[in-house]
Amino acid sequence: MWVDDMQTAKVDLQKDTPLKSIYTRQSIAARRLYSQDVAEIPEYIKKIFFKTLPDVVVQPTTVDALIQIIKDARNKNKIVIPRGSASYGFGGIIPAMGGIIVDLSHLNKIIEFDEFNEVIIVESGIKWYQLDIYLNERGYTVRTHPSSWFSTVGGWLATGGYGFYNYKFGHFSEDVVFIDVIDADGKIERISHDDKRFRNYVGTEGQMGIVVRLGIKVRKLPKREYISMAYFDSIPELLDALENIVNSNVASKITNIMIYDAHKMHIMNIIRGKKILTEKNALIITTESDNDFKNVNQILSENNGQLSSEYEALYVWHERLFTFKPKRIKTGYLASEHIFPISKLKNYFVALEKVKRRYNREFSVQAYLVSSKEALVIVSYLTNPRRRIASIIDFLLVVYLTKLGIKYGGKLYGIGIWNNGLKFHKYSKEEFKKLWEYKQKIDPDYIFNRGKFFKLKTRLLGLPGLIFKPRIFTISSVFIGPLMSLLKLFEGSDKTDVIEHKKISIKDIERIAYMCSNCGSCVSVCPGYLYTKNELSTARGKLFLIRNFGSLKNKLTHEDIVSVFSCLYCKNCEAVCQSELPLVDIWPILEERLEKIYGRPKDEIEEFVRTMEYSETYSGFLEQSPNTFKVEKFNLVEKV
Repeated sequence: MWVDDMQTAKVDLQKDTPLKSIYTRQSIAARRLYSQDVAEIPEYIKKIFFKTLPDVVVQPTTVDALIQIIKDARNKNKIVIPRGSASYGFGGIIPAMGGIIVDLSHLNKIIEFDEFNEVIIVESGIKWYQLDIYLNERGYTVRTHPSSWFSTVGGWLATGGYGFYNYKFGHFSEDVVFIDVIDADGKIERISHDDKRFRNYVGTEGQMGIVVRLGIKVRKLPKREYISMAYFDSIPELLDALENIVNSNVASKITNIMIYDAHKMHIMNIIRGKKILTEKNALIITTESDNDFKNVNQILSENNGQLSSEYEALYVWHERLFTFKPKRIKTGYLASEHIFPISKLKNYFVALEKVKRRYNREFSVQAYLVSSKEALVIVSYLTNPRRRIASIIDFLLVVYLTKLGIKYGGKLYGIGIWNNGLKFHKYSKEEFKKLWEYKQKIDPDYIFNRGKFFKLKTRLLGLPGLIFKPRIFTISSVFIGPLMSLLKLFEGSDKTDVIEHKKISIKDIERIAYMCSNCGSCVSVCPGYLYTKNELSTARGKLFLIRNFGSLKNKLTHEDIVSVFSCLYCKNCEAVCQSELPLVDIWPILEERLEKIYGRPKDEIEEFVRTMEYSETYSGFLEQSPNTFKVEKFNLVEKV
């Protein structure tokens, strides 16, 4: 099994590369790479406000090593910033005041699976896809999971908890039986779901302590999943049908409900390169029996829904995990996220249409029902981060849309850095006060993720940070509307920037590098990363290097260069790439540019290849890689 092979491979490879308890990254390139997330916030904006470059990046491979890191950090008054897959877009893992980034992705073991009680105990750094593969092999599956299939289990608890199947099973925290947490003293404690302290670790972005293990409820793998999808001419019609669905007799049998607006369907057609989907508002519903499937379809038809083909429904369902694929069109992606009462969605959608017309912008709207009463609503749009003035205005647009959502009854989903001025729209003042009191009690020196929404710290004696104060932010935000009028001067084309697998020039590679979604899907499947433990070996790391080549080309260390050249051209990264980039065609160009400056580390490359060749488990790792898995799965969809 693939996930087991990965774990075994780590041990097997240690015959030539002994496993350390802590790996350390000190180069400027590595520190910059590990301090970014998926948000397209211009780098110069980050630097105005914060010291985003960490002092060091550490990667513990054992819980004991992590405990020692935390103890040392407290003794030296160093900030500790926990990092999972960096797939959160609000700046939760971006340093505000420097410090130590702790990459938890190597704490990824499956500790125990209790099939009788349907509970699995895992380390917090395990990825969702790894966990689900392990469970599927045994006839089980997860109850809920995020839209980022390659994010970590612990990271989702710390940042969100809403995604797929929440309609049926509730917030992810409801599936967590217990957590093992390391506090600021380096002590580890098990906190059960029923403990009143448990809620302090949900959605607080690693500011209370570091969760290292979780006990999670799972369920039997259903025999089959049925996807119903219906198109509607208008959002009000769709919402009326939705109301009838959630109040029907079949509502308790539904596992997931999604809404995609017409522009979202349009974007999916552009990416596909042909019109395979009807460009109307879509309601997508999953069930697990033929009878329930028929009942849902009947209700949809009776409420003016135009049922899609089976192929269309399966295609949309398959693509739900590739949130950032639209970056193929304009290379940048920004979004606002709120939890909305379903009863208030109509007025919000009307308001969004007015904003579209006023500023000549196109938004994609997608919503996931998290209960029969509420939905997580994501409003996203495409940007061009290479156009400085336009990117600043696009950043303001996120703020504008976030404020708009709050105005129409939405509750903020995440805070991080960028939504700090709106934190009282996620927590009431009383809730925030209780969290702050617990923070002061459990972490009085503010070791964990200092400088975030409890007490935001910025450069220049904190003066730039005044804009993030809730009262000042509210006052200053009234000027965003007039500034948005400048958008028309900086709009780009909606034409798809198709990248084909052909001979690529040096001029092409930067453009392609900006299409990277930074989702981290390539990290877990990269043999080079398995060997070096350094993300500069991965596609995400290499594309980061290409985007920043001008500022980094004379600052790379020998370790950086060896990491980049530790590549087998196995195409695993291409297989899981959301943007479907021709990655393997890019690597020779990057290596050639680096070789001219630094030379080629021939001895280290030979050692890497030799280690791979003599690893008994490596061949098994490749045979069960996502390269094979994804192609087979996609072909299945195509044949329907």
